[in-house]
Amino acid sequence: MSSVVRVGGIDLSLACSAVVYAEVDVALGKKAKVGSGLVVPHWSTIPSTSKKKLLPWAEHPTRRVDVILEHIERFVWQTDLEEYALEGYGFSSKVGHSLGELGGAIKRMLWLRGKRVRVVPPTTLKKFVAMSGNADKSIMIKHVYKRWNFDEEDDNVVDAFGLAMLQAHIELGLADAYLSKTVVLQGRDDAGTTQASTDGASGYRYAADRKDDRGVDGVPAGGLAAGAGRQRRLVRHGDHGPAVLGGNGSGPRRRKRVCS
Repeated sequence: MSSVVRVGGIDLSLACSAVVYAEVDVALGKKAKVGSGLVVPHWSTIPSTSKKKLLPWAEHPTRRVDVILEHIERFVWQTDLEEYALEGYGFSSKVGHSLGELGGAIKRMLWLRGKRVRVVPPTTLKKFVAMSGNADKSIMIKHVYKRWNFDEEDDNVVDAFGLAMLQAHIELGLADAYLSKTVVLQGRDDAGTTQASTDGASGYRYAADRKDDRGVDGVPAGGLAAGAGRQRRLVRHGDHGPAVLGGNGSGPRRRKRVCS
């Protein structure tokens, strides 16, 4: 067994989605904290709103899903994990149908890449992080700092981080009966046949038909560096919102909330 468990969490939201990648020292297990056995070298957010209003690029529902999908697909390609923890749907959501469309698109992308998904009900995530299925955003933020020394103001990133830590507990065999019962593992038997190749192709059957500057499957021609440049160009022209990166593996640092 590797001395480090690599985990990823994806928190989907129509207002601001977030993704987190983390590495946990097996020897420390659930005692690991940022700065001691826990490294969070990469996380990002994909804001779709500003001051409670949709950004211009997100006003078209299908385009909003496509942009969020593209950012998360790039994250998945970078981290290259076999499995990701994904928050399930909240039944009380007023935008359940739209969120379901986004969730379906993300699950399909992961399925085509041969990845497995651990679907975590919102109440299960809250019970795992804050010991209460009704914990609000401020309580979640407080508990991830207290338990793992992860100092972050953005509740979307906090949820994605909590998902990653929940996955780490499962990988390390630390999950209790409740987690084992409520967290659903989804995937496909022939995962290896659709995994991403070294050139970044994700396995979409229509990949060859894409002719735009995203290259193959949304991975920019020229690699991630080219993708970063494309993001800057699009942001400069107000075309779509950026994924805001944070974390460098050197320890905790607080960022101002970027989603509103």
